[in-house]
Amino acid sequence: MTSTVNNKFLESYFPKVISEIKGFAVFMMDTNGIICTWNKGCEDLKGFSSEDAIGKNYISLFPGFLDIKEMPLKQLHEAAEKGRYETEDWRIKKSGELFWAYIVLTKVTDNNGNHIGFCKIMQDYSTKKKYEMELKQKNEMLIATNFDLDNFVYTASHDLKAPLNNLQGLISNLEDILIHPQTESESLDTLIIFIKDSIKRFKSVITEMATIGVTQAEEEQKKSQSFNEVIEEVIKSLADEILQAQVQIEEELWEPLINFSRKNLRCIIYNLVSNAIKYRFPNRKLEIKITTKKEKKYIVISVSDNGVGIKEEDKKKVFSLYQRLDNAANYVEGTGVGMAIVARIVARNAGKIQIDSEPGIGTTFNIYLKSLKIN
Repeated sequence: MTSTVNNKFLESYFPKVISEIKGFAVFMMDTNGIICTWNKGCEDLKGFSSEDAIGKNYISLFPGFLDIKEMPLKQLHEAAEKGRYETEDWRIKKSGELFWAYIVLTKVTDNNGNHIGFCKIMQDYSTKKKYEMELKQKNEMLIATNFDLDNFVYTASHDLKAPLNNLQGLISNLEDILIHPQTESESLDTLIIFIKDSIKRFKSVITEMATIGVTQAEEEQKKSQSFNEVIEEVIKSLADEILQAQVQIEEELWEPLINFSRKNLRCIIYNLVSNAIKYRFPNRKLEIKITTKKEKKYIVISVSDNGVGIKEEDKKKVFSLYQRLDNAANYVEGTGVGMAIVARIVARNAGKIQIDSEPGIGTTFNIYLKSLKIN
């Protein structure tokens, strides 16, 4: 008997508990979405008093950009149809401040099962949302940093390999001159200049490796890069291959500058030119043309060659990691990593790549990049 009395007392006390509860906004609406009750939690969370809210339509609690999408009516409809609607979304305070809310909207029925209204429970999840966004941002930064470090190691290995190969060849020539002293002194002077230049480039790469870091990478993104300078760097790095293949390189730089990472820009151009040399057509002088231009929101780098070309079914393989296309003309040395790195750089820049190619005629790679904003 005592239990029954206590239960009845609790039932009568329940509305008072709900009205006074804090930390949770709880209110009732009729079937048309008109607010009928408004607890203390609503006042604290939304900033509206009960006098402000009661009698108003549910729609008034939504920010304008959700009202336009008819979100309030959709939520009421789903709750009426399914009995419950649950979500996390933006809501607005009386002050106009937005906050991230966890929301449960429940259909209310009478003893006969007739739909008589809705009950809504809402909690401020702004702190949770903030932590989630911060964690997501940190994860994205870690992914970007790991990518930059992986990319740097790869590009640095290429940049180290080129001057080392040059030094090896130059030292071999120096040995010949020392063995045959009758060689003209101009040859020795020229050779020393080449050796110094190769050592200078080698030291430059080592310095870059020693100072690599996130801060440096972020600062580098803010600098305006000269296409002409980067292309000259690439040509020097590939000097032996260009000389051996007797490559003719033409430049047409309608857009001379881009705000971009220098090492990433060099990586793109290096791999495109290197690929053109690897896949050159036998018994045909290789001609490479590098152009830059502005096209809508992009700066487009195009590298064209008159090489062996790419079959339609092989175009997707070009940017796959560790994939190398067969070249019937001559053996192609490489790891199959370079063009995959290019694709990742372009994707991270929200750019795109187009390939125009015809087997036996040649290939053009069009790289679409966005010039980054300088803060």
